Amino acid sequence: QAEDMVPSLPEPVTRGFTLAGKFKGQTEIVLKFGYGYNNNVTRRVILHPSEALEADRGDFVRRAWAQKKIAELMLNEKTNENAITALGKEHRVVTSGTSLIVLDRIEDYARHQIEPPEPELREQYLALLGKMPKDPRNKDEASHLDDVAKQWKEFKDWHAKRHPWLETVIKPAAEREAKFYEKFSKNKGKEKPKLNPQDAEKAGELLQKAKELAASWSKQGREEASRSQWIKDATELMLQIDALRQRRVEAMPESEVNTVNGAPSSGSGSSHTDPFSARTSPSAEEASPSSVAAAPALATAGAGGGFGRGIAGIADREISRRRSPNETKADASAGDAVLASTIEVKPWNPDTPYLKRLKKADDAYAAYLKERKDNAKSSAFFLDCADFFREEKKDERIALRVLSNLAEMELESAPLLRILAYRLLQIGKHDLAVPLFEEVLKMRGEEPQSRRDLALALSRMGNPDVQRAANLLWEVVKKNWDGRFPGIEIIALHELNDLVARSGKDGVNAKKAGIEKRFMEAVPVDLRVVLTWDADNTDIDLWVTDPAGETCIYNHNRTQTGGRMSNDFTQGYGPEVFTITRALPGTYTVRVNYYGNHQQKFSGATTVQIEFQTAFDQPGSKRQAVTRRLTDQREVIEVGKFVFKPEMTGAQ
Repeated sequence: QAEDMVPSLPEPVTRGFTLAGKFKGQTEIVLKFGYGYNNNVTRRVILHPSEALEADRGDFVRRAWAQKKIAELMLNEKTNENAITALGKEHRVVTSGTSLIVLDRIEDYARHQIEPPEPELREQYLALLGKMPKDPRNKDEASHLDDVAKQWKEFKDWHAKRHPWLETVIKPAAEREAKFYEKFSKNKGKEKPKLNPQDAEKAGELLQKAKELAASWSKQGREEASRSQWIKDATELMLQIDALRQRRVEAMPESEVNTVNGAPSSGSGSSHTDPFSARTSPSAEEASPSSVAAAPALATAGAGGGFGRGIAGIADREISRRRSPNETKADASAGDAVLASTIEVKPWNPDTPYLKRLKKADDAYAAYLKERKDNAKSSAFFLDCADFFREEKKDERIALRVLSNLAEMELESAPLLRILAYRLLQIGKHDLAVPLFEEVLKMRGEEPQSRRDLALALSRMGNPDVQRAANLLWEVVKKNWDGRFPGIEIIALHELNDLVARSGKDGVNAKKAGIEKRFMEAVPVDLRVVLTWDADNTDIDLWVTDPAGETCIYNHNRTQTGGRMSNDFTQGYGPEVFTITRALPGTYTVRVNYYGNHQQKFSGATTVQIEFQTAFDQPGSKRQAVTRRLTDQREVIEVGKFVFKPEMTGAQ
């Protein structure tokens, strides 16, 4: 009575031959050796139960069988993946999906709940396990979801809350700009002024108008007609202030960096202190109720023409589904201007010798092949060259060919596969990105980002698998992850609700996915910025500066006009996410700061991915993603901007 015999197929024999299997009772085995189908030698082996080793001494026999069984299953590794992993764990055999862990003390086994292989240690292990204090991280799923529900409520409440808007920030914004121009427009000594004197004069004029508008709000804001005109005037004035600010920052970037408490300063802020945040006007909590009560919700049009929370010109049916609890119908018909959002990604041209040679060459591809010989091990080289062929030469076919080299560099490098998959998503090759994210999930299943990345890629394919995408995002929400990933559940929940809304009635089956109803509620926002990166144990920060000059950052993660920054990821990957429900007219500038890394190995460049999204979790949403490379700690780069300007519409 024999079963699970390995090898189960004919096998070449050299100097030795091993057979393993499970036998019951006395068993006779017949072994035939020969060439082809000619059996030249036959051997018979009798196995008798009385000759078997004692159970405690025969463990190596069982492991030998497991090793041979795994080797046979490896002939079709993909199909047998689960069986290989199960055998490896059961018999303590290292496989492609399992590792061998050896700890120093029995207390370590108990703390990490790893059962020791030695029988004599198991009693001690079980005794210590019973005495171990309960780890607060090991919550059951119900307790964890209750905690997530509290965080989700805070997230929804913040975005539904009426935050101060133009009526509160326009005067301080004008004052702030006037101070800058007063200080920097006239440099002492022989140095020529960096700022246009006419702009300095303009800043004073705008300040006077801002004071007059701010003073008239309490009266004009009460009536619909006068409120509508006030909004138009304030929007136009805010855009003029923003234009001055953009010219100043372009001429004197250091003037923005050296801002402390809203006033110009000669000193520079530390790298991990928010150098842009300027609490130049009352916070949301400090603003007087009377000034906030009548603040209208200005509509935002996505780049595709879809509208979010609105004022006049938008049908009531469009507003009712998305309006926050504090909005009124009167707010939704207070004027005839909407803000049209555009995304401006800042051009990026890496200062590398090989790109300079490619640009000068008559045959760029031939030059690339020549440069490849010396840069075959550099992922940055292939990323830069792929961007060059796609953006400058407009040849997507060659760009994709160049990019594919990344997959051949390190097939078992999860960060490199992530980078390649992100780039494929950016050029619209979602179907090619999905298999790469599948591989990353196998390698890094203990990291929630692996599920999130795959879910978003699945949802964006030509024929999207929205159900599996929803299942993966829900796994991110319901699992209690390591403390390195704070608040990622809320980010995934926001994306899950957006996915459900976009998939329509025949899309995601929330019940099938096991998604609880208390988590299903849309949270529409005007702007959303998402930052992720490829290096573990690395701290990258997202900075978003609004038109009033206030920056949302990890240590100033709520702005007076409703901007919100998610939790700070200091140990790798992100995402860090900025959201705001009602954007100010003007420019939102997005920067990325490489604060540092804690890796125990030499760390090269860190690749970051930034997604710009408008009208998120509502109709007409648009997105654009870019990849940038950071090489030096404390490096800060500007990635792009959101620009909100009025789009006049007729009565509807």
